[in-house]
Amino acid sequence: MKIIRFLFIFCFVASTVLSFPLKGVKKGDVIDFSKFESSHPKFEQSVKDKKLKLILFWRSDKGLSVKVAKTFVRLCSRKDLDCYSLDLKGAQKEEILKILGKVNNNFFIVNYKGDAILDFGIYTLPVTVFLDKNDKVLNAIGYEGQYFVKVGRYIKYLTGEISKEEYEKFQNVTKIVRKKSILPDINFIKKLIKDGQKDDALQKLESLNKKGINDFEKVKLAEVLILLGKNQEAFELLKPISNKFIDAKFYIGLALYNLDNLDKALDYLVSIEKIYPNKGRLYYLLGKIYKKKGDYEKACGYFEKACDKEFIN
Repeated sequence: MKIIRFLFIFCFVASTVLSFPLKGVKKGDVIDFSKFESSHPKFEQSVKDKKLKLILFWRSDKGLSVKVAKTFVRLCSRKDLDCYSLDLKGAQKEEILKILGKVNNNFFIVNYKGDAILDFGIYTLPVTVFLDKNDKVLNAIGYEGQYFVKVGRYIKYLTGEISKEEYEKFQNVTKIVRKKSILPDINFIKKLIKDGQKDDALQKLESLNKKGINDFEKVKLAEVLILLGKNQEAFELLKPISNKFIDAKFYIGLALYNLDNLDKALDYLVSIEKIYPNKGRLYYLLGKIYKKKGDYEKACGYFEKACDKEFIN
């Protein structure tokens, strides 16, 4: 139970920042473009231009990311903004262009000098960041349905093509859908568990209408299932979407650890070791697994990493 209580802290904190999909930057922060580089001949000038800028963080080996990236190219056909594509897999420019197809002169395939996941605090992919003419962060969004419509409408608002009233009217329509989300109920269940009210939490869980929930809600629901000891149910819920969300693989690993399926847990967790943003809790869980397997040397190594200030986030 210690590992569950330890991880619950991370889960609960993460649920409070879901409206903004970056932990390393916030609205109003200025992005340092000196850490970005590109072979595009107009890249340096684009950084100096006083234009609206969009940065897409994605992975070229993930289907959902690729789908969004192709849509991002379409959105960047406008001449009044500059777009920057950062593939966190690190594919070469030629490989990326094969995936994305033809791009405009205001579309820049960039690399990052450093660890973008840590610097920006990325915990979900893909992520689109919007910057004003002075490179200040206006907003950032993770994956959402109707990406082309929603982002396109937001760009029109930022460029003055539609009024604030028109944009807010569009936003109000989407809020009707959000009211059906079970995320508030999931967060309430977490609070009940934290307060030691397990029976009440189980009762609330049973009353949830889980029909038609989206993939992100499945990940958050799996956290609750694991906290309540329903590890097999969590595994079965997350397995079909394990290639869409990094967190899904992490929680699958945790569920399998609790089920004593240690080798399979390692398969999932090791596959995300290099890209998972919250390395502190990942290393802690890996340490627990190796300890349980009797490999104390590896366990100690991961426990030391988990306590390293660099990875506590």
